[in-house]
Amino acid sequence: MKSYKDMKEAAFQLEAIVQSSRDAIISKALDGKIISWNKGAEQMYGYTPEETAGKNISILFPAEKKHEMNELLSDISKGRVIENFETQRVKKSGENINVLLTISPIRNDKNEIIAASSIAHDITDKKRKEESLRQLEHNYNEVFEFSPIGVFKSDFEGNILTSNSALANLLGYFSKDEFMNLNLRKDVFFDPEDSNKIFSKYKPATEAIDLELKWKRRNGSPIWIELNAHKVKDQAGKILYYQGFVRDISISKIQKEQLIQAKEEAEKSDRLKTEFLTQISHEIRTPLNNIISYTSILKEEFEAKLPLGFENAFKVIDVSSDRLIRTIDLIINLSKIQTGNFETNFSKFDIEKDLLDELTMEYYSRAKMKNLALKYNNAANRTRVYADQYSLEQIFINLIDNAIKYTSKGEIDITLKNENDKVCITVCDSGIGISKDYLPKLFSPFSQEEAGINRRFDGTGLGLALVKKYAEINNAEINVKSAKGKGTQFTIALPISD
Repeated sequence: MKSYKDMKEAAFQLEAIVQSSRDAIISKALDGKIISWNKGAEQMYGYTPEETAGKNISILFPAEKKHEMNELLSDISKGRVIENFETQRVKKSGENINVLLTISPIRNDKNEIIAASSIAHDITDKKRKEESLRQLEHNYNEVFEFSPIGVFKSDFEGNILTSNSALANLLGYFSKDEFMNLNLRKDVFFDPEDSNKIFSKYKPATEAIDLELKWKRRNGSPIWIELNAHKVKDQAGKILYYQGFVRDISISKIQKEQLIQAKEEAEKSDRLKTEFLTQISHEIRTPLNNIISYTSILKEEFEAKLPLGFENAFKVIDVSSDRLIRTIDLIINLSKIQTGNFETNFSKFDIEKDLLDELTMEYYSRAKMKNLALKYNNAANRTRVYADQYSLEQIFINLIDNAIKYTSKGEIDITLKNENDKVCITVCDSGIGISKDYLPKLFSPFSQEEAGINRRFDGTGLGLALVKKYAEINNAEINVKSAKGKGTQFTIALPISD
């Protein structure tokens, strides 16, 4: 039998344990009067032991929980132990907190129940987190169910764990419950081979898939869908399930196929157009070359013997032949550019020595025939460029040719200069000029400021359209300044390539 000293020491130890506990440990009489109050109770509820001495435990009960006091004390008086009872209590500050209670009866040496002891654990933070988690789960379920795209969860065998109504509706099922009786692997793929490929591809090492494929509606008809699926794992990395998102792309797929078909038809049309123009070019050039060849022979034989009034006959034939060949070249080249069949050969060359020197010499005599002065001035010391020489030459052939054509008196000035790491070539004339209203249409194909049978100048309206295209091919800038009756200035700027 323990001595009084041992019992006293045990009581001290028990008191120390009670006082050091972070939980609120309180004893009260069966009428609710508080007998003891540990430090944990003081920290939890805000009352000091002196403030609660002789007070009734009801001070801790919120108004809506007052009925609990008599019910709990009644149970205790009958010898019952109350465990893990979740409820609310009120602090001195008036703040309600959530607590988990364990209440036990206290007996005297005659085994009579004389009081009750309670241990309260503050679970407010836990309840707050649980509520937050419940809200998140509710929000997730709301998003899951009411998402406009189909959503599902499945295991690796294809068993559907859950899905939303949108997916069932998408595939024509009456309810998501009906859809969930299916197996993804066996029942929804229009082509079984797709199922085998996906599930063999979607191995544990594969984190996600993103595919376009055909699924099968309830009535068996195909539907194009976009499938995005990924794994959902727990904190240990174990796969819990697979979540997928399904979007109907039937309309966009049809539109895409229509665009591809339209593109193929357009490309076919372009090829036919190019072949037609090439054939027409051949059919015109061949007899025209024969005419030019035999005209040259006749010219040598008979030019000096022509009767009065026919002196310029051969010149007219030559000019008309050149005009017809040039028209054919313009049409063919524009067609090739528009259909992407124009071939280029880029290289580095000196634009002055390899192009403009010879070109200006050729046009010098043509300008002189119209009593025009053609001036060529090189003020640039860096004239090497990287370009397609043929198309670049065509730019200046068109510009100089137009300058001579549309100028009846005065001069043509061709100048080179360097500006901002570029070589700038300007072709300036004193001709008829271009109206302000027509300038925006200047580079449009088959466009001329003077139209109709009464126009003063011949031409197809393709020259400047090609100049613009050739400039784009060579990464060149083109700038136009003009005023009606005051002449026109074209400037072509190309990057220098030293």
